[in-house]
Amino acid sequence: MAVQTRLRAEGSQLRLCDTHHAGKPRFVEGSIVRIYMENFLRHTVYEENILLSRTYDVCEVRPGPNLNVIIGANGTGKSSIVCAICLGLAGKPSFLGRAEKVGLFVKQGCLKGLVEIELFKVPENIIITREIQVVTNTSTWHINRKLTTLKTVEEQVAALNIQVDNLCQFLPQDKVGEFARMSKIELLEATEKSIGPPEMFQFHCKLKSLKEKERELENVCKDKVNSLEKMKQRAERYKQDVDRYHECKRHLDLIDMLQRKRPWVEYETVRQQHEDVKQRRDQAKEELKNLKEMQSPLTKKIRECEEFYNSLNMKIRNTADEIKGVSQKCKEKQDALEMKDKQISEINQALRMKKDEEVDRKKKILSAYKMIDEWNNELNTVTDCENLQPQIDAVNNELKHVQEERANIDSDIGDVTTEKINQERENGRIINRIGQLNNIIKMKEEILQRKFLDTHSALMWLRRNKHKFKKEVCEPMMLTLRDRQKLKVNAVCAPDKSCAETLPSTPIEELHRYGFFSYLRELFDAPLPVMSYLCSQYHVHEVPVGTEKTRNMIERVIKETKLKQIYTAEEKYTIRISMYTKLTFSTNMCLRPAQFLNYSVDTDERRQLENQQQNIKHILQSLDKQLMTLCERQKHLECRDNELRQQKKELLERGSRRKQLESKIAVKYDR
Repeated sequence: MAVQTRLRAEGSQLRLCDTHHAGKPRFVEGSIVRIYMENFLRHTVYEENILLSRTYDVCEVRPGPNLNVIIGANGTGKSSIVCAICLGLAGKPSFLGRAEKVGLFVKQGCLKGLVEIELFKVPENIIITREIQVVTNTSTWHINRKLTTLKTVEEQVAALNIQVDNLCQFLPQDKVGEFARMSKIELLEATEKSIGPPEMFQFHCKLKSLKEKERELENVCKDKVNSLEKMKQRAERYKQDVDRYHECKRHLDLIDMLQRKRPWVEYETVRQQHEDVKQRRDQAKEELKNLKEMQSPLTKKIRECEEFYNSLNMKIRNTADEIKGVSQKCKEKQDALEMKDKQISEINQALRMKKDEEVDRKKKILSAYKMIDEWNNELNTVTDCENLQPQIDAVNNELKHVQEERANIDSDIGDVTTEKINQERENGRIINRIGQLNNIIKMKEEILQRKFLDTHSALMWLRRNKHKFKKEVCEPMMLTLRDRQKLKVNAVCAPDKSCAETLPSTPIEELHRYGFFSYLRELFDAPLPVMSYLCSQYHVHEVPVGTEKTRNMIERVIKETKLKQIYTAEEKYTIRISMYTKLTFSTNMCLRPAQFLNYSVDTDERRQLENQQQNIKHILQSLDKQLMTLCERQKHLECRDNELRQQKKELLERGSRRKQLESKIAVKYDR
């Protein structure tokens, strides 16, 4: 059988069985006899129960015939052995749940690595060698020191029933969760592949397909039976329909026969009625003849009356024609009389109009004489030698001065208005920016409400009752911290005593040679109580932040410095000293994406914007006062301008008044 059921990396001590036991070896075909690794990952070993923190370029492991589980302390190389088994037996890196590229399994700083696995087989063991190139991320395969291909290696491994992709046969540490999520069916199939002969799984698959086909045939048979039953029921319904059809056909034939007999019956009925009517007609003719003989004298008298009536009608028509002619002549005389009356009325109307026009003409003449007398009186009062030019010049000078002052005020109003518009535009920009900062705070509050509802409720209560506290109470840290450089650093803290200005034990300048550029405290802003608690509780003033250079020389940094916590661009390192062995060991983890500090508010910028907004408000108030004063002055000058123009108009009219009066009097006399 192949590699024994499961290989799991866990525990605290490395246990490897010897290759040979006392007596005859108990290896079976496909068992691992030897594992040789060169420049492969990192191998840390125990010597005399002391953990050595050095690595080896070459490592060889010889497991016993019953290898099942690999256990050992952290960092002792369990994962290295498991990775070597998987990759050395033609497994893919994805089977391990770690790096996706095979070149990443080579020891850091080396260009190539080598994994060699010796498998037990009769008569001669098989040695599979895989040489990994880092630069090209490719592998070279050898079987028993001879160059071969990946496909040949896969065939040799499959022939020994080795399945590194089967979690029931080969279970890396990072695949334990995936193994736990396997269903019972998947576990059964994987177990069959692992412990049974190759044809067992094929027989099982064939059995499942036959069972599925059996269910399909049963369903088809059931459908056929149902269809047959439905067809029988349908035939029974059709039989009843056929009986009803024959019954209907008999009735239709009877109706057709009766329809053919109907005309004869109708003819006989009508013929009988015709005979009866004919007899009644003959009787009526006989009665009519008798009545005519009885009414002969009356008929003669009626004829004589009709002749007399016709003669009277003729006389009436003649008399009516005569009356109509006389009426027509009378109407013509009446129309002529009405025409004469209308002409008389028109003549009287024209006469009245002439009289009214004469009266109006006399009134106009009297009015004209009266107006001429008034103009003559005014003409007598107006002197020819009146000199109005000095007054007109004075009015013109004052009018020019007023217009110049109005132009200056208009210019001042334009300047003040422009300045006001600019200030309002700047105020709008500041309002928009403050709105953006408020939106960031609102988003952070929404995140707080979504993730910590009780904390959000407490925050709302604090804002409503902040005046009840004697000292300052800071809001949750995620609302007050401001990340300056958008680093992937997550922190949670609360306010405490004043330690915000505590100096670090080692100046940052001494750590520059390791790639450190700042302590964590200098990379974000927070209120003084919050920063004080961060320094006291989490020692953020003692946590340096490094670069890729720090990551590359992390072993040297841990060895030469006494730092307890280190951040790089992508990772966090924690250094601890064992309480029992006093050995130094470190753990590292990738930084998660920021959850609470991904939205930062620049409090200095917001404070500066609020001050600018207050200054702009004062400036706008001052500009409004200036604008109001200028508008009042402009209104006063406009009134004065209208007064001067009216005075000028009156003076000009006084100068030309005499000529106007003489011209008007002459025109009146001409009329």
